Amino acid sequence: KKFELLGANDPDPNGGEEGWTSIGIFDSYKPSGLPGTSTTNEDMEYIEQGENFSIPADVESYQYYRMKFLESWSGSKFVHLMEIQLFGCPENYVPEYPDEEEEEFKP
Repeated sequence: KKFELLGANDPDPNGGEEGWTSIGIFDSYKPSGLPGTSTTNEDMEYIEQGENFSIPADVESYQYYRMKFLESWSGSKFVHLMEIQLFGCPENYVPEYPDEEEEEFKP
């Protein structure tokens, strides 16, 4: 339901919190707004599509990422993740955009 994303380039090798920087706190969305683990068909359709969370472009790049779960839908301390994909672009990469007279840009 709510998590914090942290990044580090030189994290504590013993797994501690030293060296980690908070990138942001993010809230998951449930279309029905029902409490706890109660769901509707609309909620299930939304879950199947997956959720996206955007990070501001000016955030420093990191080699390592950590998710800190702050609140779950069930209220328990258990979280089940099915898939995580991080997207970004290489440092100093500048995409080539066509001139106004050229074809439409296709990434």
